[in-house]
Amino acid sequence: MIPRAKYHERKSNIYERPTIQHEMWKKELNFYDEALNFLTKRLEEVTYIHLEEKDMLKEVGHFQNQFIIQKQNSDTFLHDINADGYKLVEFAKDLRQL
Repeated sequence: MIPRAKYHERKSNIYERPTIQHEMWKKELNFYDEALNFLTKRLEEVTYIHLEEKDMLKEVGHFQNQFIIQKQNSDTFLHDINADGYKLVEFAKDLRQL
């Protein structure tokens, strides 16, 4: 059995950290960002190989823009996840004071 003081210490730590769901979302976004980085590097390689082809460069520009948009979306999601986690921690602290 956990001593009473340790129980309260453990319980308070729960309120001070993000939920498991938040951590999973962050890991998924990190994986997605790594995939985007890989694809961006691959796109640079394709661009270098096809420098003379104007039509190809137009397509490359399209994909590059899509990758930029996806990275911005990922950053926005990460910010929202962190903000939501902070709100949950504050809410839990308020509940503890009741």
